[in-house]
Amino acid sequence: MKLLRCVAIVALTGLAVGLARSPAAPAYTVHTPGNVHPHQPLLNSAESLGYQIPAFKFQGASSCSASGCHNGGIKQAERSEFSTWAGYDPHKQKAYQVLFNEQSKRIVRNLNKIPNNPDVLVLAHRETLCLKCHSTCVPGAFQSPVPLQVEISDAVACEACHGAAEKYKTVHYLDEWKSLDRKQKAEQYGLFPTKDLAFRVRMCGSCHIGQEGSDVNHTLIAAGHPALRFEYTSHHFHPEMTRHWTEKNYGPDFDARAWEIGQLSSARTALELMLTRMKSPEWPELAEFNCFSCHHDLQPGGWKNALPAQQAGSFRWGTWYDPLVDVAGGVKFTALEPLTEQMKKPLAKDKILVLARELLKQLDTRLIQLQCEADRDSRTTPYTEDQLIAKVKTLLQMSAPETWDGATQRYLAASSIYHSVTEINPARKDADLQKRFTDMADVLRFPIGYNSPSRDRFTPDEFQKTFSLLRQRLIP
Repeated sequence: MKLLRCVAIVALTGLAVGLARSPAAPAYTVHTPGNVHPHQPLLNSAESLGYQIPAFKFQGASSCSASGCHNGGIKQAERSEFSTWAGYDPHKQKAYQVLFNEQSKRIVRNLNKIPNNPDVLVLAHRETLCLKCHSTCVPGAFQSPVPLQVEISDAVACEACHGAAEKYKTVHYLDEWKSLDRKQKAEQYGLFPTKDLAFRVRMCGSCHIGQEGSDVNHTLIAAGHPALRFEYTSHHFHPEMTRHWTEKNYGPDFDARAWEIGQLSSARTALELMLTRMKSPEWPELAEFNCFSCHHDLQPGGWKNALPAQQAGSFRWGTWYDPLVDVAGGVKFTALEPLTEQMKKPLAKDKILVLARELLKQLDTRLIQLQCEADRDSRTTPYTEDQLIAKVKTLLQMSAPETWDGATQRYLAASSIYHSVTEINPARKDADLQKRFTDMADVLRFPIGYNSPSRDRFTPDEFQKTFSLLRQRLIP
């Protein structure tokens, strides 16, 4: 089951590719000012979750590489976290290296309108904008000591996800460290509270969704960069994602908890990015909207023709991050529906700002509640089998999704929750049910060479027919 949940999303998410400066063309470069900490947008956002994390200095991945610390050399073993990351994790193995490939060169040529001339040097791995997510890109003012220790070739290294190690490096192995809670470790020493799923997904989303200064906008997508569509549990169990940690803080319902919190945290991160985009005079930003509202087959009979009628020229917003937030949160987010309506006419910025800020508050409130419940209950009193089946039943009772985005989110939700069911009750593992999940993934999968669904296989009704077959196996 862990493999199945990844199948559809892999069709469209890959390691991002970058841009480059060329001596023959103007650079598409966002320089990191020397006085801006690379984690500052994330640190600001963390305040809504109750963390006041200082901006400390980076030490570099080599500071974690001692054999007696995290470089034990045994894959996925305790105290071999550095070894596992260095040898198997795509954040190390691919994130930086992908900047050297032909797709990266093609993107920068398209973006800067550079002729396909082999004499023009294209260096994606030198562009600050790319390095912000494809590496640990740190201005010298936030590195210590001299000589500078952070190597961009280390790709997405330890401190990119765990926080700048200036303070915790020399104390996190001491006995007294164990007496500190994650809030104390974060606020006193700068160690990111990654055991807090609400924070963890927000941290992942800083690149996989985007944030101020790290934005895969429509201009970049049009140049060839993959659109960013992030769903946490599909990445967590991606077959290429060799984790260097175990989930000791959570029980057998981890998948369901991670899906619920992940949905809300991802939606919140996307909303925060939208507020940043709205500062630009180029608003509306087309990357906010469903790609397939405009990019679709014009031939009759395709999946786009099966969508509900809508006013010509209207925008379809929130189709990836928002269709299941009410289900995941277990509450009605009252600001979501009116915001969605306003986004159909996105020039009404004042109304959008008010509603977006209200929705942020609502998501924050529920995120904190869900995380507290997970901390309190996941190991001692996890969701029961009946509770989880009821969550899947809610998904099954929904009408056919309007978009491919909504269908894919529903598939990923069902697979995550069902995996928790089988963790709680292994007798629920079912080969026939697994085949039905596989069939569902096949309906959603993009054809080879395409960045859109197959018009011959995917329609909302076809997906709903396959999805509803789960009812026969899951619900009496």
